[in-house]
Amino acid sequence: MNFDSLFHERVSTLRKSLGLTQTELAKQVGIVQRQIAAYEGGDSKPRDPVLLRLASALGTTPGWLASGDGQEPNLRNFIPYTSVRQIPLLTMGPFADRLDEVLKSATAFHPCGVAVSDSAFALKIVGESMRGSGGFSFPPGCIVTFDPGVEPQQGSFVLYGYEEEMTFKQYYTDLFQVTLKALNKNYGDLVINKGDGFVLATAVYAEVDLIQSQTTLHGVYQQVITKADYPGLRKDSDDNKKN
Repeated sequence: MNFDSLFHERVSTLRKSLGLTQTELAKQVGIVQRQIAAYEGGDSKPRDPVLLRLASALGTTPGWLASGDGQEPNLRNFIPYTSVRQIPLLTMGPFADRLDEVLKSATAFHPCGVAVSDSAFALKIVGESMRGSGGFSFPPGCIVTFDPGVEPQQGSFVLYGYEEEMTFKQYYTDLFQVTLKALNKNYGDLVINKGDGFVLATAVYAEVDLIQSQTTLHGVYQQVITKADYPGLRKDSDDNKKN
């Protein structure tokens, strides 16, 4: 796609006409805010797939947005596209002590269709320790949504940090120590003294891609989406129904 010298002005003008901030537009397009700033500052141009999403979010065509070709968009009747919220997508790594920094510089995002706080993020699971044989199972490639704003309960699945390391396990605690249990019986429990680690975030949603987990249903690859259902929350819900 060819871009003329006014591309950056068209992006800025359309965004402001729609009442969108750079951050809001970036979330709709699936990129980071600083990339929108670079487009509007004339410092960068999007590749074709991003240009297509950017034009759609701004109510115009890729050709007009890039070089002014075609009919100018009429925003009077345009209803802004509201996409599913995009949250940062990370891969497990030794950065528990600088998670906030890593989230701010994230370049990959994942659609999130559940209600979570502004600090929520998604993590692609690696390793076999959380592959269960029944009930919950988080195989490699599974994408789990974590919300730091959710207080963990006994039996919650959490992302736990100790020093710079992090681990995804089932959480149990008493007065003196924290026990982090693997769902895979081939892996032992991790026991940590209280004060030697901390809960980074609680898992609230999980998506298991059956292609990646090598499971087939009737020859058709499908996706399984599992919402965390903790015993304490379920009991409260049942009590409310009785009342």
